Amino acid sequence: MPTDANFKRFPSSDYFNFLSGISIRESVLELNKRKSVHTIIIYGNFEADYKGRSRSYLPQGNRVIMIKPDGTVLIHEGKKREPVNWQPPGSRVVFINKDDHLLIRSVRDRPREELLIRIKDLYFVVFLKLDATGIDSDVSEKRMVEKVLLDPSLIEEGFRPIRTEVQTPFGYIDLIGEDKDGKLVVLEFKRVTAQVDAVYQLMRYVEHMKSNTRREVRGILVAPSITDSGKIIVKRYGLEFKKINVKDLFQL
Repeated sequence: MPTDANFKRFPSSDYFNFLSGISIRESVLELNKRKSVHTIIIYGNFEADYKGRSRSYLPQGNRVIMIKPDGTVLIHEGKKREPVNWQPPGSRVVFINKDDHLLIRSVRDRPREELLIRIKDLYFVVFLKLDATGIDSDVSEKRMVEKVLLDPSLIEEGFRPIRTEVQTPFGYIDLIGEDKDGKLVVLEFKRVTAQVDAVYQLMRYVEHMKSNTRREVRGILVAPSITDSGKIIVKRYGLEFKKINVKDLFQL
């Protein structure tokens, strides 16, 4: 375990601070001091216990922990997008020095959940000041649809909405309408970047509608942006993508 003599501070600013060769005593002081202001990235070898709605255990291993000022805790491994364990905003996080090991305890009160992380080897810590200028959490696909109902030209000139929340065996179609040529239009909305799965979802909706009507059916995916792979699938299946800037739409 590193000693105080090995505690190193790399070039930093008000927005960034990198610490390596960290003693447990120093790290606990820094972590508890900065947790309400900085997003904290910790790279180390650790195990983790979770108990609450279920019970889970992560064995010793090299992983990354992200802790945000709002109490969010995320544990990431080297694969997949989702964290292997996490705690939501509003959780209480405390850093503890126990027997020269760093413990991180995160507690959520309602419902009661606790995540205890025991770090064997602490490789480095990064403190970051991050902005919080993302899309308002109140912005949803439903609110996007409501905007289009008020101004159908957001989709295209001559578009006429017919019905929202249309049930199918594959889920609910956000909006069905009619274009200026009388073609049926199926719209799937995403408030963030549209992924391949959203394209396939739209494709299923379009195929379902085609099998239940004699009319020509178009499918439009509405989102702020779309992945490159999503563009390929859209083109392959004769679908369409409509870019809508959510920040402009809601004046964020």
